Amino acid sequence: MVTGASKLRSILLDLSEVKRKTSFQSQAFAGMSDLRYLKIYSSKCPQECDRDNKLNFPDGLQLPLSEVRCFHWLKFPLKEVPEDFNPENLVDLKLPYSEIERVWEDNKDASKLRWVDLNHSRKLSILSGLGKAQSIEYLNLEGCTALTRLHENMEDMKCLVFLNLRGCTSLKSLPLIKLISLKTLILSGCSKFKAFHVISDKLEALYLDGTKVNELPVEIGVLQRLVLLNMKDCKKLKKLPCSLRDLEALEQLILSGCSKLKEFPETGGHVSSLEIMLLDGTAIKDIPDIFSVRRLCLSWNVKISRLPDLISRFLRLQSLDLKHCKNLTHVPQLPPNLQCLDVRGCSSLKTIAKPLVCSVPTGQIHSKFIFTNCNELEKTAKEEIAAYAERKCQLVSSALKRCNGGCVPDIVFDTSFPGCEMPSWFCHEAIGSLVEFELPPHWDHNRLSGIVLCVVVSFKNCQDHADMTVKFTGEGSCTSITWKVGSLIEQDNEVDRVESDHVLIGYTNCLNFRKLLQCHDPRKCAPTKASLEFSVTTGTGGEASFEVLRSGFSFVFEPEEIKVPPPRSEQFKGKTKNNGTLDSNGSFKDQPKGHESPKGHFESCTGSCTTCEAHCHGLISEDVRP
Repeated sequence: MVTGASKLRSILLDLSEVKRKTSFQSQAFAGMSDLRYLKIYSSKCPQECDRDNKLNFPDGLQLPLSEVRCFHWLKFPLKEVPEDFNPENLVDLKLPYSEIERVWEDNKDASKLRWVDLNHSRKLSILSGLGKAQSIEYLNLEGCTALTRLHENMEDMKCLVFLNLRGCTSLKSLPLIKLISLKTLILSGCSKFKAFHVISDKLEALYLDGTKVNELPVEIGVLQRLVLLNMKDCKKLKKLPCSLRDLEALEQLILSGCSKLKEFPETGGHVSSLEIMLLDGTAIKDIPDIFSVRRLCLSWNVKISRLPDLISRFLRLQSLDLKHCKNLTHVPQLPPNLQCLDVRGCSSLKTIAKPLVCSVPTGQIHSKFIFTNCNELEKTAKEEIAAYAERKCQLVSSALKRCNGGCVPDIVFDTSFPGCEMPSWFCHEAIGSLVEFELPPHWDHNRLSGIVLCVVVSFKNCQDHADMTVKFTGEGSCTSITWKVGSLIEQDNEVDRVESDHVLIGYTNCLNFRKLLQCHDPRKCAPTKASLEFSVTTGTGGEASFEVLRSGFSFVFEPEEIKVPPPRSEQFKGKTKNNGTLDSNGSFKDQPKGHESPKGHFESCTGSCTTCEAHCHGLISEDVRP
């Protein structure tokens, strides 16, 4: 017996500090009648990395304790909690990675017990002894692979809010019970679980991913509070009930990998809260008309050949994932708030809408349009991608100015598509990775808002994670930014083999470049001789196995107010001035001869760059007002 044991209130033992196996007598806890907290844990690893149990009780263990509130024991070594343990004051029971086969023998009075965590107790075969623990709110049985069933008396757990059965691979079904308070039910990875029925109409999150469930019950429609439904990799699932449309609170629907699912039920506009819909790896051909969706994933779908035109009406859509839809041939006009479009690996894609996106000013800043490995794209499609990038960069510039004064130091928009030619609207370009240029005085006018960068890269069947460093040098001083081009070829930590040359376009607000210029004497002109150099490295910092073939850039300036005076007489009807006519996209049309390209005009300026700047930003920007 420990001296002064009767006065002990708590025992905290960190197993990571125990260097060797230690044996204890069965009466090690005798006389600790006032013990309230018993916590045996590992501060370094709360899991079973070290399988050896460092605490040994060769003669068994007595726990004559009745005042314990918190009982935590990592890798509890016995088959059950000793019979002399009295849980009448127990509130928190945590025995992860233990050897228990059952909690305790009889239904003991555990009326104050609220939290039970027995995760990864691989020998626990039945949850018994908790019949009188009616105050349990949290029950974690994750990884209890021997658990075959739950006891019917669980229905008395009127307060149970959270039930985690993830990875209980021997569990086949749930008892016919009602848990009136249950909000979260996790059955993920229960590989033998076949039939689901509603055990609580209060459910807010339901995880059935990785189970053998082949259909949902019709009564799923009673789950009016359900926010998340996860059925990822339910390979047996063939259809969804029409009552799914009654889930008016549903925000996330995950059906990824349900390869036998061919159709989505008509919603009738009822599922108006749904924001995330993951349908990748399904056989669904027709996209449901759920206009509230913000993220839509349809990747790895071999049934989709064209997206419906109604996709442009998904006004809340921000992310559209169509990776590796091998039969997709056309992308229609996309909604205005789209931030991310990923169609990499769509090997049959040939055409896209013109214009690709209904471009209107939005508050969206970071955006990415990925056409990597779309090797069948027609020339007109590539031209439209480049044209969209041209418009988008000005919109991004305006959004940055409105949101935070432009203080974002990295690449905030980028796109990629197969090709070996730079778009004609770039003012400066060169063969190779180095662009040297000479600028007019005062080119750093305060209306300079960003730089659009462009490179043509030969990937040479590259599968490296890649970063591109862009170094700006001006009269001896230099600074650089990192362009994460790897995100244009990576896919969920795996990298697609890129087999052809690709054009990469990115926008930066040149914050680092401005800081470099601020180091110069403000009474003098900014440096006019400068260079941009592009270098590519792997994610580990080594040299990448691909090459920059061409490189270039253009400046982006803040748009000016453009006022078009009304015609004063009939003789001016249809004959407004060339420099005052805007097309539907906010760009100039009917340019005078000699001004077809902002590139040529910019490079011809030798004096003050005010005129050049105004012309360039007018041609390569878009100022669309709602």
